[in-house]
Amino acid sequence: MALLNRMRIERQRFLYTMESLTAQAYYEDRRIIISLGKEARPPFPKGHDLEQGDWSLLYGVKKRPIIYREC
Repeated sequence: MALLNRMRIERQRFLYTMESLTAQAYYEDRRIIISLGKEARPPFPKGHDLEQGDWSLLYGVKKRPIIYREC
């Protein structure tokens, strides 16, 4: 615990990155996915069903000028 507390102070950015990577690996584990009641499989090509959202929320984004350079 002392080591973690010291790292939180001295190596904050490293610890945040490590926590994120650890959580990602944890939730990719087949046993964890099954224990959460989910089907342990890749999302593609079978895909997952998503509820439809309000597409009108994108209208403001589509009206913006182009912010990238075309080749």
